Amino acid sequence: MCRLIIDGVDVIVASRAEQIYGVEPFAMHGLDLTGYKVLAIKWANHLRAGYRTVAGQIISVDSEGLSTAAIASLPRERFSGRFWPLSDEVRFDCGVDVA
Repeated sequence: MCRLIIDGVDVIVASRAEQIYGVEPFAMHGLDLTGYKVLAIKWANHLRAGYRTVAGQIISVDSEGLSTAAIASLPRERFSGRFWPLSDEVRFDCGVDVA
């Protein structure tokens, strides 16, 4: 990992994909996150636990990358029919009477 400063913006980059679970990578580069108004991190879904103490608000964005949470947006060539979560009309029958 290394720290770049681009037009006054601190950018931490890594040579391989890493999940950032807490503030340690920033501290390692001398950055105190409590002094920033905005922190942008490309993450999967683990971020909340590690940053809830320093973030006033966490905003999730579905950006392009290796995967997306919007699976309906993924192309399908050999997939047809109505399947959850692509269709709200799908009903589950687990064969167990819960009444």
